[in-house]
Amino acid sequence: MRLLCRVLLILLLSGGAAQGLDSFAPLVDKLKPAVVNVQATQVVQHDKSDGLDEFFQRFFGIPHRERRSNLGSGLIFDADGYVITNLHVVRNASDVRVKLADEREFQGDVLGRDAKTDLALIKLRGAHHLPTVVLGDSEGLRVGDWVVAIGNPFGLGHTITAGIVSAKERVVGAGPYDDFIQTDASINPGNSGGPLFNLAGEVVGVNTAIVAGGQGIGFAIPMKLVKQVAMELKRSGRVTRGYIGVGVQEVTTDLGKALRLPRAEGALVGTVEPGSPAARAGIHAGDVIVAWDGRPVLQSNRLPLMVAETAPGTTVDVQLVREGNALRRRVRVAMMQDREGEDQEAPARFESSGWGFELRSVAPPSSPTARRAVGGALVVAVDPEGAAAGRLLRGDLILEVERLPVRSAEEARQRLKQAHTVALVRVRRGDALLFVALTVPQGPTTFGPIPRSRGARALRAGFAPPALSERAAKRAAVRSPP
Repeated sequence: MRLLCRVLLILLLSGGAAQGLDSFAPLVDKLKPAVVNVQATQVVQHDKSDGLDEFFQRFFGIPHRERRSNLGSGLIFDADGYVITNLHVVRNASDVRVKLADEREFQGDVLGRDAKTDLALIKLRGAHHLPTVVLGDSEGLRVGDWVVAIGNPFGLGHTITAGIVSAKERVVGAGPYDDFIQTDASINPGNSGGPLFNLAGEVVGVNTAIVAGGQGIGFAIPMKLVKQVAMELKRSGRVTRGYIGVGVQEVTTDLGKALRLPRAEGALVGTVEPGSPAARAGIHAGDVIVAWDGRPVLQSNRLPLMVAETAPGTTVDVQLVREGNALRRRVRVAMMQDREGEDQEAPARFESSGWGFELRSVAPPSSPTARRAVGGALVVAVDPEGAAAGRLLRGDLILEVERLPVRSAEEARQRLKQAHTVALVRVRRGDALLFVALTVPQGPTTFGPIPRSRGARALRAGFAPPALSERAAKRAAVRSPP
């Protein structure tokens, strides 16, 4: 047994030597300056009443709140201070601070969020000429390649671990676009959002999840997907994805036989949304999609990624099998619409740090018989420390600002920017129409969302919530270290 261990050790060392690797130190020295520690602070409202809550409510008329911190990591990919991290690190954060390896610290603003991939973009205020990472090619990564993870585990800044790529294209139930790199490089709470490097010093993934209770099993989002999301968030604050309106499932061996398929491959269409691009193209439930735009669909989980990556407006050739017969359909891809409750798009942002509320646009009801056919800007969160605290409430619908109608969150933002000392705002609160006077705050400009008081979560010791572990089925075994 001892001889076998020695042989394996010699083989490992000789493999490293073959690549000119005798130490990770030169590589680490080069990479560390562009890896950052992220601290995100949340304002948490207590859901259960106790003596202290009753005191705050009775004597001050406000619920008891406390501040909690999440710790994570990130990487600088643009010298002007653009940082990639995980969304679960900064979700609902009212304050984001980012520290570099040289101990410089910056205030950060969350410019964009994408819940479907658990990625977020932070802009560092006043940052210029910062060191940056090189965004590499995850497609060229092979199982067995060496990788290095750098992050902030348990708050221990800039910790280095190394391992190999254990597997690729892992599906762990984290979301609709699972395509993880699996590695045995040690990833712990605080590593989330940090980079996974290859030996060329290029980032090939963003460390995101670990298996609860497992050792040497971590997952990183591949750089191909990270680059697409990061560039779109930087450009517009949101991610645009293709949509055709089908729900698909895996083709098992038994299903393959029943569907008269030569092999158990493809994506079995379970549902087709009425009026969707797929429905208009003549795709039916029970069809098996075997190729998308000339690329084979070997597994059902690959199709959502392929569709999402396709630009809206593109017409794509789809090959499918129906009752044993090969067919072709032409599908014009539409744009996926945001769904309620998803952190897809950054909320309306305000130039003054003290406005303290978050808005979403509300379209008027489509029915001509609707009781209140009005649109406006919906207040979805109010900062307890902002100028609007005690004046605006979550759920208020802003109809006018300075006696001018407001039809969207963007219009509200523009009207408020033009106010001088006091902004007169008309809102609908339930069935009542009210005027509210908001004092125009003074102070430095800032950007980013106001934390929601409901649903704020944090683990003990100040670490971010294991977002991936809170999803059902397969997801229960996987968690996201902050």
